[in-house]
Amino acid sequence: MKIKLDRPPLLVDLIIEKLQEVIISGELPPGMRLTEEKLSRELNASRTPIRESLIKLEQMGFVRRRANGGWDVVSVDFDKILDRYEVKVMIEVYSLLSSTKAARTRFLKKVDPILSQQKQAVEVRDYEGYRDLDLKFHQTFLLMHENEYLERMYGDTIKHIQWVRKVAIALFLDVKDSFRDHLKIVTEIRNDNVHQAAVEHLAHLDRLIKKVRDEIKKNKTGHNDAI
Repeated sequence: MKIKLDRPPLLVDLIIEKLQEVIISGELPPGMRLTEEKLSRELNASRTPIRESLIKLEQMGFVRRRANGGWDVVSVDFDKILDRYEVKVMIEVYSLLSSTKAARTRFLKKVDPILSQQKQAVEVRDYEGYRDLDLKFHQTFLLMHENEYLERMYGDTIKHIQWVRKVAIALFLDVKDSFRDHLKIVTEIRNDNVHQAAVEHLAHLDRLIKKVRDEIKKNKTGHNDAI
């Protein structure tokens, strides 16, 4: 039996998510200099996790280290981040297409309560709650093809693209459309139409990416308030 622990998010991951958010929104514009000392004060965290977060953000393409100390915010390559989102979905689709009947049964047992909670979140317009459940919904696909290498790749990819959920799942209509897509995917899986489920999953991806691109165009405001 494979036993897993649900661990709380690490401080480094929380810092990364916050800095991604303010860089994406334009609150930290390209060219702005960041220092570990100032970030440590503003985020109320020690410099060690701040430094580790900045190193990872550099690997993700959000900041660049200065030769004389400090870090510069760089222009975010949205296409590259959306490419990572496609990698995430490809892992999910691969897990689905390579799954066994028994694995899909386990998936359905796990995903049905999530869908029920998503339906409730849609009805009460709980966007934040839906976003968390959306992540759980998609992570459940890995249950159909347990593979530690894919799980690590998936986890790393998720860290790069968390902001997509904040951009894409913003309006009530988007939440309803997302939930409708989820129901279509799961219905096809329940009926053993695995390949059609994969088609629905990829269509869901296409709609989401289009929405994200539209939101990016609308949200490039370039605020000057910064950390």
